[in-house]
Amino acid sequence: MTGRDEDGFTLIELLVVVLILGILVAIAAPKFLSARDGAADTTARNNLTAALKVQTVAYLRDGTYVADQAGLVLLEPELHWAVGATPTTSGAVYAHAPASATAGVYLSTRTPAGVCWYVELTPESTRYGHSAACPAADGAGDPAYASAW
Repeated sequence: MTGRDEDGFTLIELLVVVLILGILVAIAAPKFLSARDGAADTTARNNLTAALKVQTVAYLRDGTYVADQAGLVLLEPELHWAVGATPTTSGAVYAHAPASATAGVYLSTRTPAGVCWYVELTPESTRYGHSAACPAADGAGDPAYASAW
């Protein structure tokens, strides 16, 4: 030995610490990212549920669903509304009435991960669906609907 009495860590000790931190990050990162995707799905479903409720109130009050941009904003100003059959951007709730607003309305939204959630609302029934392919909610290329999500 040279007799140097220095304080500090050796290069090997520092590399071991960096390796341990890297392993911990590799374990935690996927769990964090999946939790974030799950939260985005929950937000999308919550937005659709809010849209479903205000559309139901509009139908009970006026006998028609709302499918135009101005009416949607007046109906629920807290939601980011868009008019159209295919949800193209995340965060917006899309409303589309293919035949007439009294017959029914399709509501849809897209998550940041690209999954689309749908609600088909008619006076007789309410059906729910989701799809990673995000087809148009127009009655033709719809996702598989069910009675619940």
